[in-house]
Amino acid sequence: MIGKIKRFLLGMVCASMCLGAVACSGAETTGKDPMGGGNTNPPATEPVKIEEPFDINNEAHINWYGRTYVEAIRSGGGGRGGGGGSSTEGHFFNHTASGFEVTFKGTSLSASFYATNPTSEWNVILTVFVDGEQEPRNGTTLSLDEARKNVDLASGLENGLHTVKVLKRSEAQNSANALLSLTTDGDFYTPPEKPVRKLEFYGDSLTAGVGITATEATGDGSSLEEDGLATYAGIAARFFNAQYNVFAGGGRALYLSQYHSRSIYDMYRQVDFDVNNTDPWDFSSYIPDAVVINLGTNDSNYVYNLCKTEAEKEAFYTEYKKVYEKFVTELHQLYPNAHIVAVYNMAAGEGSYLHKGFEEFINDLAESKDLPLTVLKFAAMQDNPGDIRLDHPGPKTHEICGDLLVEHLKEVLGW
Repeated sequence: MIGKIKRFLLGMVCASMCLGAVACSGAETTGKDPMGGGNTNPPATEPVKIEEPFDINNEAHINWYGRTYVEAIRSGGGGRGGGGGSSTEGHFFNHTASGFEVTFKGTSLSASFYATNPTSEWNVILTVFVDGEQEPRNGTTLSLDEARKNVDLASGLENGLHTVKVLKRSEAQNSANALLSLTTDGDFYTPPEKPVRKLEFYGDSLTAGVGITATEATGDGSSLEEDGLATYAGIAARFFNAQYNVFAGGGRALYLSQYHSRSIYDMYRQVDFDVNNTDPWDFSSYIPDAVVINLGTNDSNYVYNLCKTEAEKEAFYTEYKKVYEKFVTELHQLYPNAHIVAVYNMAAGEGSYLHKGFEEFINDLAESKDLPLTVLKFAAMQDNPGDIRLDHPGPKTHEICGDLLVEHLKEVLGW
C-alpha cells in the first residue's frame, strides 16, 4: 500500500518561521516535532488584552486559516467587486476548512457576514467551535441564508476568557463568504498561537466532503449534506494537531473533467477558484510539512464516459501522467522540504482505468525525479456499500482513509 519511502528532514522552514508556536486553545500536545527536538507545541503564552481598536485583518488580533483575502464588497446591487452603490471591506474565507479564530473576555461574541447564493441549496455553511472544541459533530452549524447576516457565535457563557473558531464546511466553488465585523460584550485578547505542523490538500468532492452528512445513497444533495471538516483530511489534521489548507471542488479533475473546464492544476496557483478570485496565491505565506493529492476520480469519469476506444484511453492516460508529473514537480519546487503523498482508490475503485499501474507510475516518478513522493492506496467506498452517501464515501470510509493517512504520515514524516 505504501510506496517507496524517502526520508527527509522536514519542517525546517516552518520551524524557523513558527518557533514557539502552540496548539489552538484546549488542544492536546501530540508527540514529537518533525526534527525530534521536543513537543510539537510548547505551553501557550497567556493572552493579552488588545488595547488598540480590534481589526479583523490584523493577525496579531485574530488567526486566519486557509487561503483568505481582503476585498471590497459593493452594495446597491453591484455584488462583490462590482459597480454601483457604496463599498465595505470584507475578509473572504471561501475554501473548505478556511476560517478564523478569536479570543475575548466576556460572555458573548457576535459576527456580521457577507455571503453569495444565500437562498440557494448550495449556500454557505459554517461550523462554530467554542473553547477548544475540534470535532465537527460537536460544533454549531451556521447557515448563511442572507446576503448580509448578523449572528451570535457564542452567548450566555461564563464571564471570562473564551476562544471561538469558525471554519467553512461547504466548498468554495459554490459560494463566497466574508467576515465583516466581530463584536463582544467584553474585550478582545490576543489569539492562541497556531499549531506548528502544517498540511495541504488538493482534491475534488471527496476532499470537499460532499455527501458525508447525507442519509441517502444517491441524489443531488446540498451544501448542508457536505462537510469538508469531517473528511479524511480533517481527521488526519486533528490527529496531528496540524493546520491544514484545502484546495478542492466537486467535479474537478487533475487534467480533464466533463463537468468543469478548469482543473485543479489550472487553478492551484491562484488564491481562489475562478468563480471568485483569480489573483495569485503567495505560497511563501504557508509552507506545509506534507502535501496530499487526492485527484483522478473525475479524470476517470472522463475516460469512462467520453473515451470510446483503447487508443483514446491510452492517449488520455499519457497526458494525465504528464500533468501529474508537472504538478508534483512544481509543488516540490514551491515546497522543497515538504513530503508529497499521492492517494487514490477512494471512489473510482479497482476497475478504474487510471488506477492501472498507478503505484508503479508514482514510485518510478519519485525515483527518476528524486522527489519526496510516496503513494497511498485508500479504502474504496465500494468496500462499504452501506456507507455510500449521494454516490460518495460516507463517514465510515472517511474514517478508515483518515486512519490510513495518519499511519502513512507517521512513517514518512516521523511524527
